[in-house]
Amino acid sequence: MTSAAEAQVTVRYEGGSPQNELWGGTQANFVVTAPGQHQREVAVLLPEAVATYLAEAVGREDRPEFHMAAAREAGQCYLERLLRSGKHIAPFLMLSRAVLDADPGLLAELKDRLRG
Repeated sequence: MTSAAEAQVTVRYEGGSPQNELWGGTQANFVVTAPGQHQREVAVLLPEAVATYLAEAVGREDRPEFHMAAAREAGQCYLERLLRSGKHIAPFLMLSRAVLDADPGLLAELKDRLRG
C-alpha cells in the first residue's frame, strides 16, 4: 500500500549528457519533489565502469546508448528510494559501484528496470 506521502514523491527526467569527459560518466538530470520540500534539480552521474558493469549484469551490449538509458533508470531508481526514505538529496550525486553493492534492493530493482 502506498502512503499519501509516497504518492507525492515525484522524480521527473529532464535529459542527460552522455560521456561526461570531466567526470568520467554519463549524467542524467532530474527535477525532484517530495512533501515538505521545494522542487529542485538534481544531476546523477553514472560512472562509465558502473554502466559497463550493469550492461554485463543484464546481458546488454555495452554501448553509449545503453549508458544513457542506464543513467536515466539508475538515477530515477536511486532518487525515488532516497526520497521515500526521507534522506537528504544533494544537487549532484554519483551512483558508484559501492552504492549499488551496499543496497542489494537498489541493484535488483535497477537490473529489473534495465532488462525490461
